[in-house]
Amino acid sequence: AILGALLSDRYYNHATGLVEYEALDNLDPRWLDIAVAQNDLNLVKILARPGHAGAAKLLESSFVETMKKSKEWEDSHLILESMVRIKHPAATKSLMDLLTKHAKGTHSYTLFYIGRLIPALPKESVPDLEALLPTLPEKAIDQLLGYVTELKNKL
Repeated sequence: AILGALLSDRYYNHATGLVEYEALDNLDPRWLDIAVAQNDLNLVKILARPGHAGAAKLLESSFVETMKKSKEWEDSHLILESMVRIKHPAATKSLMDLLTKHAKGTHSYTLFYIGRLIPALPKESVPDLEALLPTLPEKAIDQLLGYVTELKNKL
């Protein structure tokens, strides 16, 4: 019920490429503390905010563990999206790891969901992303180059 109420005001922000939650703007930050204390990843993914060390740690460790076991990009995508949204310092590396593991044989929608996160990364990520592109399949390069260019041209 709590998740349903929190998710009721979510929307896709075309400017940032991220799902945002208006209902969370005025939410008491102690709810995030409780979600972290209970290791409730689903709630932390939604409630996470920049600068919350506990949420950042849980997201990163969950991403790493999921990537070890995962056979599908969807298993870790929403964790990565939360990391990007809160400007987690490992977001760029995590995105690159996800692309490296899952870019081969993926459908275009996969690259869309991962690629749309790129413009929300820090601009300092551009050299690493540009170095990654030539190592990916050609169809992935074609789809991701525009997102990297958008990040590169960000003010």
